Amino acid sequence: STNFVPPIPGIKDNPTVWDSTDALDTKELPQSMIIVGGGVIGMEFATLYHELGVPVTVIEAMPTILPNLDQEIVGILVEKYRKAGIQILTDTKVTEIQGNKVLTTNGEYEAEHILVSVGRRANMQGLEALNDVEIYRGGIVVDEFMKTNLKNVYAAGDVTGKIMLAHVASRQAEVAVGRMLKQLPLQRIAYNAIPSVVYTNPEIACIGLTEKDLNDIREGDFAPTMSLDKPFVEYEVHKLPMTYSGRFVAENEGVNGVCKVLVAEDGKVLGASMLGNPASELIIVAGMAIEDGKKLEDWKRYVFPHPTAGEIFREF
Repeated sequence: STNFVPPIPGIKDNPTVWDSTDALDTKELPQSMIIVGGGVIGMEFATLYHELGVPVTVIEAMPTILPNLDQEIVGILVEKYRKAGIQILTDTKVTEIQGNKVLTTNGEYEAEHILVSVGRRANMQGLEALNDVEIYRGGIVVDEFMKTNLKNVYAAGDVTGKIMLAHVASRQAEVAVGRMLKQLPLQRIAYNAIPSVVYTNPEIACIGLTEKDLNDIREGDFAPTMSLDKPFVEYEVHKLPMTYSGRFVAENEGVNGVCKVLVAEDGKVLGASMLGNPASELIIVAGMAIEDGKKLEDWKRYVFPHPTAGEIFREF
């Protein structure tokens, strides 16, 4: 995939405008930075440059940064970042870029460099050779085994237009090759239990459904990626502060976080979100429970090593 360049006047051929590749390749720190886009990549760069001492302003057109994540978790991160000095502007649309000035619906802002990070698009160049390959919404259409509509043609990774994450691409490739070799039993990718991590500091990690997803299902506005016993399941929210773990306290002095788990009426785990390091290392505990249909109480049967941050799952 490649960086998506939005149709904002003043972006093209502007040396002050960076994409994510430029932001990684630079050999010198900018005096200040504006980041257009408060998604995953934008917030990760906001963290990086802020901790390197660069004044950072994030401009996001949506009402919130990281709109696809649990908003209670995101709200805690936003409060922390604003206290740390990162300026976060939401509901703010960029109308034009003039040199190093960003014109928005809420005023003008200026920085030495402007990082535009509003998403990525699959690389579809060269597919002209595959006559009649089915494409939908910028991605190659594949079945559950990564097979396209063409005989003996498979696709995996960002080009499928699904979840653009490296670990998803790797798993898709395993599924595709397994099907090519007719390995039994045939493997499938568990899209209902894909971990997603935002490498901010502290990290956010999530898996499965969020409260917004479940409420959208109630309203009929969401097609669940996991099998639900009913069109809408009532759910319960279970939360613990990460400081419930002594190991977390020792390794994250003066910092708190939260572990939030959503369960159905029958106790089955539907989703989980975490804020706090090392959330990226722990979230798969919830992912395995979701994929295997485990209940909240099942975690109590497992013996977690102590002291670890991961044993917080056993405390629910």
